Amino acid sequence: MTDNVSTCKAGENVETVMNLMAEEQVRRIPIVDERGDLIGIVSQADIVLEAGDGSKAEKTVEKISRPYGKHAD
Repeated sequence: MTDNVSTCKAGENVETVMNLMAEEQVRRIPIVDERGDLIGIVSQADIVLEAGDGSKAEKTVEKISRPYGKHAD
């Protein structure tokens, strides 16, 4: 299990989730409620379907998929 998992809160916009996924280079982001309890997971595929702006979603997926990222070990 990974320590210090990055999460997003329910209701955050797609742009925020995409930016965090790209920054952390992860394909899934846990979604938590106000208490920090897990209520769902947003995946890379969800971003592509919901982003609306295909080029922004494509760039996010590209950033997530870069080799030798933060979690490459």
